[in-house]
Amino acid sequence: METEEGIKSESLVNLPTNFKNEENTIIATIARMNPPTPGHLLLVERMILQAAANNLTQISIILSHSVDSDENPLDCWTKRDVFLHSSIDRFKEHLARTNPELERNIRSVNVVIVCMDDPFQEEVPEISASTTPILKAINYILFRFYMYPRPGLNVKLFIGDDRDYNKFLGPSLTKKAVPVGFEQIQIERTNMSVYKSMGCMQLKSLAIDSVPIPAMSASLVRNLVKCRLPDQFAKVMKRAFLEDREIQELYGILADAIPENKSLGGRKRKSKYTFKKSTFKKSRKSRAKFTIKKSRKYRKKY
Repeated sequence: METEEGIKSESLVNLPTNFKNEENTIIATIARMNPPTPGHLLLVERMILQAAANNLTQISIILSHSVDSDENPLDCWTKRDVFLHSSIDRFKEHLARTNPELERNIRSVNVVIVCMDDPFQEEVPEISASTTPILKAINYILFRFYMYPRPGLNVKLFIGDDRDYNKFLGPSLTKKAVPVGFEQIQIERTNMSVYKSMGCMQLKSLAIDSVPIPAMSASLVRNLVKCRLPDQFAKVMKRAFLEDREIQELYGILADAIPENKSLGGRKRKSKYTFKKSTFKKSRKSRAKFTIKKSRKYRKKY
């Protein structure tokens, strides 16, 4: 992998291995994002604008690596590919255009995305094998980018108001041999519980444009897939800065992983989309490679 400057990088992230950040404030989030949604982009927006307003050049996203057919249908490499190569890049351009006073700073913000099961110790041997996945990821960011151990570092963690890391992560950082400050900033998820509790008939007739972006949660998106409502799914994911082809691919992947939920009243229905299944191949450095294959199950229209 080569950077724009031509420096070879063997890092987990797309930055040269000798990249060091002398800033003291680390803006980060911890999330499942399974799948990534417009609501998650609202969180990313707050982080990018906070960084840009304070002349910071990096935000860090730590993604859960859990996989199951209910709440975690996508593996972390797939989530990272969807974000890093599409949504966030386009979203940054949108933010730069709509915030001209911060345009230059917004374009300068590096978005680092790590998975909790990335092989951090291969790159940073100082990370203890016995620590938790969250702390491994945090320590990787501290050592890899911010030249830890050094005094004066402070983590600002942006999370939804349904999460709380004050009791666990805060003390773990402030009690380090070289303490790291900790501040938790919770983002309100307006009416999220209302929409994620809807059944299939309600979701089928729901006017997506009326749904507040903070309420566009992963639970809502997964329920649209459980109910086999691809057109409604597409309306939501367009607001996540995904293109039609990517939306179709993502729906196919999710529908393969998430069983139709009869208890929600879901029925197969005709859709204007033809869905194909995507295969995400993991490289040694845990970076996703995007290839497309036809899916027998989803090449027919609903």
